[in-house]
Amino acid sequence: MTVPILEAKSIVYSYPDGTPALNGVSLSLGAGEKIALVGANGSGKTTLLLILSGALAPRGGEILLRGEDVSGRASALNKAAGLVFQDPDDQLFMPTVAEDAAFGLVSKGVPAREARDAAVSCLESLGARRLAARPPHRMSGGEKRIAALAGILVTEPEILILDEPTSGLDPAARRNIVKTLENMDSTMLIGTHDLDMALGLCDRVLVMHGGAITAKGAPKEILTDGALMRKNGLDLPLRYSESENL
Repeated sequence: MTVPILEAKSIVYSYPDGTPALNGVSLSLGAGEKIALVGANGSGKTTLLLILSGALAPRGGEILLRGEDVSGRASALNKAAGLVFQDPDDQLFMPTVAEDAAFGLVSKGVPAREARDAAVSCLESLGARRLAARPPHRMSGGEKRIAALAGILVTEPEILILDEPTSGLDPAARRNIVKTLENMDSTMLIGTHDLDMALGLCDRVLVMHGGAITAKGAPKEILTDGALMRKNGLDLPLRYSESENL
């Protein structure tokens, strides 16, 4: 039996004020698999993504990386997983986009010039080479999101964890990002409200509601089930909601 590259078992987390956020969440990701994590605001998606990337420690449960228990070992998860934050301002800090995108490679010992060239090439693949010399604080929200994504993609993480990667993007930028993700072999866990992207890109869908996974399955099976989606505070993907309303 193939061992999942990443597995969570009965993950529990509560906010500092005692409010429960995750109530025994379990999931597994196979190598090369693209999984969408969908749910209404407040369902626990972002908290789960932060925990699985090592950015946040769970209060209970286990996290396995290739079958090895790495619970409490944030460095092991940080090394394997690249996290693109929901708010790009949490991620961008260098004077220019090219320097920011190159930072992860430089920190791993890649020469600065080589790292910058790789960063610019990554930006070009996202249709955003024009941003290379721009200061992040002078860009739009959508441009910042692309810059943040480039800073993670350029390091070629084994597991790519993305929180709302298409939020705030115009149609052309969204298409470039979706195409880039389609062409990548990395294992992906994508928290998203972009159900049309999930439908076309992902191998499986996990639905979260109230801090728990309430449904899982093939994208078309899950995302076109109107009753299931409404029960979990979600709408159908646009391509199906429009036909349903005719």
